[in-house]
Amino acid sequence: MNDKYVTHKEFNKAMGNIDKHFNNMNLQFEKINTKLEKQKNDIVFAILTITGAGVGFLSLLIAIIALLK
Repeated sequence: MNDKYVTHKEFNKAMGNIDKHFNNMNLQFEKINTKLEKQKNDIVFAILTITGAGVGFLSLLIAIIALLK
């Protein structure tokens, strides 16, 4: 590719290399998106679990207070 002009073969090879790099980048972004989606699901599950535990604990305290009266 030191010449002024590029042959079709050289051009196709270069474009193929560029396509490989972009496909690799797309795969990496898909992996990141998948990880973020899993983390989001884990965070929602954790929030629901903590909320449920808090409600259960408050219900237990209310029941104990009601029994003591």
